[in-house]
Amino acid sequence: MHTIDCQQLAEFADDDSVWQDLQWTPQAEQGAVAAARIRATIKNAPGVLGQVTTLIGDAGGNIINLVMSHRQQDFFDVDIDMEVEDAKHATTIMAALRTNPSVDTVERARG
Repeated sequence: MHTIDCQQLAEFADDDSVWQDLQWTPQAEQGAVAAARIRATIKNAPGVLGQVTTLIGDAGGNIINLVMSHRQQDFFDVDIDMEVEDAKHATTIMAALRTNPSVDTVERARG
């Protein structure tokens, strides 16, 4: 199973026999919880990580794992695994994070 924008799918673009669309039923979507991973580059300053986690919580996301990496003097990358209702919920959280001037970039993590 791959997301539709997975680079590995390009080699199967012309082979309809390997494609199967998947989607949740309306009943399964009600009250569902999904895991989403985002990667953000944030300012390396006191309180910024707290601001990021507060924005996620205020938007209804539940952080289940957090890994900081590539720390530099001014910025560092953080991978955040969180529970969300659906893809739209994850997108809403990412939009909220982008409003913070201490957040340089936010994107869905792949892999």
